[in-house]
Amino acid sequence: MRVGLLGGGVIARLFLEHARRGEMDNAEVVAIAGRSEASRGKALAREFAAPFVVGVKQLIEARPEVVVEAASHDAVRECAEDLLSNGIAVVVLSGGALCDDGLRARLERASAKHRTLLYLPSGGIGGLDALKAACAAGVDEVSIAVTKPPAAWKGIGYVERMKIDLDRLTGPVTLFEGTAREGVPHFPANVNIAAVLSLAGIGFDRTRLKVVADPALRFNTHFITIKGKTGIIDLRFERASPRPTTPKRRCSPATAPSRPSVNSIRPCAMAPDGRLRESTRRRYLKVDTATVADVLDVLGLRDQGLAPEFAPYPAAVGKMGGWAYTIRGRMTRYAGSGDPSKMKAVDGVGRGELTVWSGEGRGVCFFGELIALGMKRRGCAGALVDGGIRDIEWIAKQRFPVYARYRTPVQSIGRWKVTARQVPVDMPGATSKRVKVRPGDFVLADSDGVIVIPERVAAKVLAEAERLTSKERRIRRDLGRGASLEEVLKKYGHV
Repeated sequence: MRVGLLGGGVIARLFLEHARRGEMDNAEVVAIAGRSEASRGKALAREFAAPFVVGVKQLIEARPEVVVEAASHDAVRECAEDLLSNGIAVVVLSGGALCDDGLRARLERASAKHRTLLYLPSGGIGGLDALKAACAAGVDEVSIAVTKPPAAWKGIGYVERMKIDLDRLTGPVTLFEGTAREGVPHFPANVNIAAVLSLAGIGFDRTRLKVVADPALRFNTHFITIKGKTGIIDLRFERASPRPTTPKRRCSPATAPSRPSVNSIRPCAMAPDGRLRESTRRRYLKVDTATVADVLDVLGLRDQGLAPEFAPYPAAVGKMGGWAYTIRGRMTRYAGSGDPSKMKAVDGVGRGELTVWSGEGRGVCFFGELIALGMKRRGCAGALVDGGIRDIEWIAKQRFPVYARYRTPVQSIGRWKVTARQVPVDMPGATSKRVKVRPGDFVLADSDGVIVIPERVAAKVLAEAERLTSKERRIRRDLGRGASLEEVLKKYGHV
C-alpha cells in the first residue's frame, strides 16, 4: 500500500521506524509532506530516505492510497478534504479537529461522494467497545480527566493566558473543566483523546472534559467514567513508556497508526458512530416536535419550523425522524426517459438518514412507489419533499413515511430534475421565508408539523427535550390524579 505522511513529529517517526523494521507489511512511504521547506518532515524524510513534498497538492501528486495525518488540527482543516476528494483515504490522528461540526460534515460528504475512507483510530485509549455498548442501552454521563505533568501544558496560549507558573506548582491544578466541545480547541496537541471519546460516545456537547496539570505525575494519566443503565464503568490509562521529546502527546505505539489502520483500513470511522446515530434517532422519535421547538426557542433558534403545508402521506403515517440527506432539484424542461442524477442521489442515502428533497416543485411528483421502495431498502428513515409525491397507497403498504407539500399523479420526467445532493438546501419556513437544512441536521416530523434541528445542537436539544418530556408526563399524571392546574404549575413551573 502506498502511504503518505502528513507531519514530521514523533508519531511520524514511530510509523517510519515500524515500516523500516518491516512491521507494516507492504506499506511503502511515498511522501512525507510539510508546510514549507523548513518543516521538520524534511529532515525526517532525509533520515529515512523518503521523498519530501511541500503542501497538499504535491502530496496528492505522489499518488498515495492513504495518508496518515500526524501533524495538527490545522493540517486536518487544510488538507483532509482535498485528499478525500482525490480518492485518497485519510487516517486522522488529530481527532480534536473534528469537534468542528462544519469541518466534520465536509469531510464526511467528501468521503461519501468520492467513496473514500475517513478513519479515526482509537489512539491511546481502549474501552470504546464498552462505551458503545453502554450507549446502545442508554448513557447518562461520560467524562474524561486528562492529567499530565506541568511541562506538557507549556506553550499553549490558553494556559499562558491563565498566568499560571507551571514550574512552581505544588499540587494538581485544574486548567479546564466543561464540555469537550469547549475544551478540545484550547489544547490542540494534548486532548485529542477526548475528541475520540466524544465521537465514539455521546458527542462533544454531552461529554465532560477536565484538564489537570499535576507535578506529582511521572506519566500522562487519563481517567474515564461512563454512567448509564448498564451501571458505572471506570477506566484508567497511564502511559508506560514515555518519550521525553513529546510530553504533550500520548506517544506509545498505541497512539501511532497500527498495522490494521493502514493495511486493513475499512469503513469504521467514528465520526459519527453509526450505532450512536441510530440510538439518537430512536430517542428523538420519543419526543414531540412541539417540545423540540420550545427548546430551540430557548437556544435562540426560533425559525426552525417548516411551513404548515407539509403533511404526512398517508395521513396515518405517524412520526418521522432522521439525519438529513439533502437532494436539490429544479423545474426544467429536458428530453429523455429518466433522471440519472436522481438515481445516483437515491443510491447514496444511508441507514437512518432522511432524504430532504428541495426545489419548489410545481404540480409534479418528485418520486413514487419504486424510488420509495429503493430508499427503504437502503435503510432510509423517510422523506421530506418540497413538492409532490404519488403512489401514496403503495408507499403506505411499504410503511415508508413521507411528508410532502402536495400529492399529484403527474410525473417529474421531463419537468423536474435533480441538480445536486448533500449540499445545504432551503425549505419553506413557518415563521421565516426559508429554513436552511444542511446534511447531517436532524429532521423531526409528527402531527404538529416538521422541525429542523441543526447538527451542532442536536445532542443538547435532545437531552433537554427528554427532560421536558419526562416533566410533562409527571404533570399529566398529577392532573389525572385530581391535582389542579394551579397546583401543578406551582410544583413544576411552566412547561
